[in-house]
Amino acid sequence: MQKNKIPMLNNRKNLIQKKNDVMSTIDNNDVLEMKKKDTAWSGTLKPIKPASNRSISKGGCLGVVNNSNSKRSVVSKEIIRKFGCPDKILCSIDEDKALVLSVCTEDSSDGHTLRGKDVKNVIYSAALVEKITEIFELDFSNCTSQTVGNVEYVTVEDRLYAYITK
Repeated sequence: MQKNKIPMLNNRKNLIQKKNDVMSTIDNNDVLEMKKKDTAWSGTLKPIKPASNRSISKGGCLGVVNNSNSKRSVVSKEIIRKFGCPDKILCSIDEDKALVLSVCTEDSSDGHTLRGKDVKNVIYSAALVEKITEIFELDFSNCTSQTVGNVEYVTVEDRLYAYITK
C-alpha cells in the first residue's frame, strides 16, 4: 500500500513544481513586458487632491451642522452629563448674544428633544441652527460644520444653566 502512495506523492510534487515553473515564467514575462512599455505617461500624471475639510473646529461646547441635507446642533457630552442626561433641553438667547441651555421642565412644551446613539446630545432643528448662526455670526460658505462656544455654568434658584458664548 505504501508503494502506491509514493508514486502519487512524486506525481503531486512534479505537478506543483511544474505549476511553480509556469508561474515563474509568467511573472518574468510580465516584468519584461512592463519594462518594454512606454513610460512617457508618467510625466503627465495629475494628482487628485483629497476632499477639503468641510468643518471648522475652534474647540468648544457646541457643534453646528448647516448643509442642504441636515441642520443640527450637537451639545457637548459634558453639558449633557452635567444636566443629568435629559430627554429635552430648553434653548434660549439672552441680550448679550449668548445661548443659554437648561433642562426642560416636564410641564414645558418649548424644549428641544435630544437624539443620539450613546449619549442623546443632538438637536435636529433648522430654526435653532439659523439662530445660533446669527448670534455667533458663523459663516458656512466654505464648510458645513463648525464647533464653537465657551461654556460657563450658572445656578439660579436651584436650576442649572449652561451659558454659551462665542
